[in-house]
Amino acid sequence: MAQQQLKGLLLNGGCSSRMGSDKASLSLGSCSLKEHMVMLLHSAGIEDVVVSGQQVKDRYEGQGPLAGIEAVLTAFPSAQWLVVPIDMPQLTVSALQQLIHHGQLHHTCVHFDTSVMPLYVHQGDSCLVKARACLTSSNHRNWSIRNWLTQLDCHTLADPNDASLSNINTPQQWQCYLNSLTTNKT
Repeated sequence: MAQQQLKGLLLNGGCSSRMGSDKASLSLGSCSLKEHMVMLLHSAGIEDVVVSGQQVKDRYEGQGPLAGIEAVLTAFPSAQWLVVPIDMPQLTVSALQQLIHHGQLHHTCVHFDTSVMPLYVHQGDSCLVKARACLTSSNHRNWSIRNWLTQLDCHTLADPNDASLSNINTPQQWQCYLNSLTTNKT
C-alpha cells in the first residue's frame, strides 16, 4: 500500500486581537513570521504547505482552528497532516520530526503532553467525521481541538525540554521572543 502524502497545515485564521496586528506579518529578521513557519515545515521534510483561510477556506467560519483542520481534511481526504499554529516560532525541526515519525509508525494522531499543537493527523474518515460532529454542535465548547482529540485514538509524547511549545500572543511576548534571539546570538 502506498503511503499517503504528508502535508503541512499552518493555522493562521485567528483575529490576532491580543497581538493587535496580524501575526503572520510580524517581522522576524529578513522574513515574516508566516514565511518563517513555512520554512520550518519545509525543513521538517514537508514540501506542500497549506495556509488555513488562504488556499482552503473554512466551511465552519468563526469556529476556531478545528474548522481549519476540517477544511483540509475535506479538501485532501487521503493526506496526512502536520498542523502547526502561526504563533509558535520556537518550534524545532526535531520536535516536528518526532511527531511525524511516531504518527506514521503507529498510524495515529499524535501531539505532545501539554499542548495539542503541533499536531500530526493521520488520515482517516473517523478524523473527519468526528471533526464535523464537534463543529456542528450547538455548544461552542465542542469546537475545540482538545475536545476533538479526546474522541480519537490519539497518542501523546513527552514534551520537548525547551520553550518550543510556547505560543506568542501579545506584543510583550513577541518582544521577549525577539530579545531572546538577540541574547542567544551574543
